[in-house]
Amino acid sequence: MSCLFPIFPLLGLPEDLVKLIIKLSKCKVYDLCLVNKRFNDNCKIIKIVSNKKFPKLSDENVKGLVNLTKLDLESTSLLTDEGIKNLNNLRSLKINENVTTISNLSIKTLTNLTCLNINYNTIITDEAIEKLNKLTKLRIAGTNIKISENFSSLTHLDISKNGAIINEDIKNMTNLTVLVLSFNDNISSIQNFTNLTFLSLFHNDKITDDEIRYLTKLTGIELGHNNTITDLGIKSLTNLTSIKLNSNTQITENGLMNLTNITHLSLANNYNINNEFLYNMKNLKSLDICLENNITNMGLMKLTNLTFLDISANEVITDNGIKNLTNLLKLKVSENDLITNDGIKNLTNLTYIDPSYSNITVEGLKFLTNLKQFCIWDGTAGETAGKLLTYLQNLKIVK
Repeated sequence: MSCLFPIFPLLGLPEDLVKLIIKLSKCKVYDLCLVNKRFNDNCKIIKIVSNKKFPKLSDENVKGLVNLTKLDLESTSLLTDEGIKNLNNLRSLKINENVTTISNLSIKTLTNLTCLNINYNTIITDEAIEKLNKLTKLRIAGTNIKISENFSSLTHLDISKNGAIINEDIKNMTNLTVLVLSFNDNISSIQNFTNLTFLSLFHNDKITDDEIRYLTKLTGIELGHNNTITDLGIKSLTNLTSIKLNSNTQITENGLMNLTNITHLSLANNYNINNEFLYNMKNLKSLDICLENNITNMGLMKLTNLTFLDISANEVITDNGIKNLTNLLKLKVSENDLITNDGIKNLTNLTYIDPSYSNITVEGLKFLTNLKQFCIWDGTAGETAGKLLTYLQNLKIVK
């Protein structure tokens, strides 16, 4: 079917964006509403709207897309309040910290928003969000924005490094399922949030064992650089499937021994967990042991169900530790001098690998016939990518 209307008409979107939209569209004519005002009134779904790759998007480009539901402003652009203030169908909006052209003036008019991310944005204030009562997900890390108990419908809240919000402000938000309190010095009481399924206490010294021990619905917890939560606090959280213990000195194997549902474990710079504990981790699918820790080849080689492994900058694990982990789908070995072509050549299920600054070469990578993404950020990127593409033509190079 062909289109009777021009492809680059009234809205004047950049040609590279138009081509990308059409490429991603299943129905070319239907999705021309993205680039042609004649179709805009019938548009129901916007497949892609982000200005990271298209910084020339302007108010004139966007304000006619009245059915836009998601907008991600990742870099400073030509877009201003004038361009977005009437996008009343927006449900999700992200404004990065370096976007200084959007203010309270437009945000407060977007009353249908359910998801708002303004982390580290210094332009937007309390005034912008006080009447956005449909919000269910709010990210205001690194700001001084204060919220009231009127936001009791929130299910996701990120107030990392937020210096304004105190216990009283959030005490009635019992619908929360995700709470991020990294680097937060104000909040000390969370025991009423019994619906939480994820909690981040990265660099948090305020929350204690007594506050988390009854949060038994938690399936994920982040305790990196945390010095207050101990074995006593987490041992009853038996529904945990994911736990991050990077640079954690308090949690030991005694606290983890009953957490048999763990599938994702991060132990970067952690010296409390040893091989013996890993022997019983039958359900483990993802393991991060980058940098320094106590895990050796003996502990790793038995984890044959792993699908993700990060051994970046690890000075202990060698080829013998990974060569039989044939279920691996993703592998990070950057800055690791001990892993060679012999260690990876049999890992033919890999779809992603990052071998930056390692001893892995094309001679080993060419056997990874299922590889889809290859991440490299050292000086050999161009040369390695060119050679590798002669063997793996479907490969996407990520630099």
